[in-house]
Amino acid sequence: MEDFTVSLTCLFCDAVLEGDTSIEYKSGDFIKCQNCEAENDYDSLIEIAKNKGIEIAKLNVENEIKNIFKKFR
Repeated sequence: MEDFTVSLTCLFCDAVLEGDTSIEYKSGDFIKCQNCEAENDYDSLIEIAKNKGIEIAKLNVENEIKNIFKKFR
């Protein structure tokens, strides 16, 4: 299975967020979008990123299983 990453994207304009890497964000924090300047709730961003990651992982597993079964035909 391949490695993958999920970028945090603005909840308002869908731009990839590029926060200050020297700051450790935590629950309740807001991350400002460099594109539209909207404040994004950290908890919401993480929840959406987790869901995207789960979906990507599911697709990768499904593809791996299909490939394995193709070898046994």
